[in-house]
Amino acid sequence: MAVKIFGCADLIGGGIGSLDAIDGSLLADGDTAFVKQETLIYWYHLNATSGASESSPWVIAPDTNAGTKRWVFLTADGMMRLGRDSIANSATTHAVTFTDDMPSTNYTIQVTLENTTDSPPSQYSLIVSAKATTGFTVTFSGTIDSANYSLGWRAELDIT
Repeated sequence: MAVKIFGCADLIGGGIGSLDAIDGSLLADGDTAFVKQETLIYWYHLNATSGASESSPWVIAPDTNAGTKRWVFLTADGMMRLGRDSIANSATTHAVTFTDDMPSTNYTIQVTLENTTDSPPSQYSLIVSAKATTGFTVTFSGTIDSANYSLGWRAELDIT
C-alpha cells in the first residue's frame, strides 16, 4: 500500500488545513504529514492502532472517523516520545509506557522529578532500571512521600 504525505498549516482546530481535520477514513498506518506554522515544521507519522489520548503537539487524533488512528510527532533527526506522569504516593518505581512503540531500544532518556506543591519537597535520586521498545522504568532512591510528584520525561531515538 502506498504511503500518503499530507501538508497542513495548523495542528488542531478542525479547520481547513489543520492536521486534525484530515478524515481518518482517508488514512492508513504509516502515512506521513508535516505542519508548517510560521518558522516551525512539525513531522508526524500515522499509527493506525495507537488510540492514545490527544495531547497536541505530541499526539493528534483526527476529528472525524478517528477510531484508534493517531498522528504521532517525529523530530527531524529521529523519533521522540515526551510526557509527564503523576507519581503515586509510596511508589518506589514508576513505569512509563509509550503511546507508540519505539522501533528499537536504542534511545536516550531524560527525566526530571518535580514537586511544586510540597514545601519543602523531599529530594530523590532516580535511575532508569529497565528499557523496552514499549517504554521504560525508573527506580527511586527512596519511597515517594506524597502524591504531588510528577515525572517529566523525554525519550529520543539515537539514529547515529
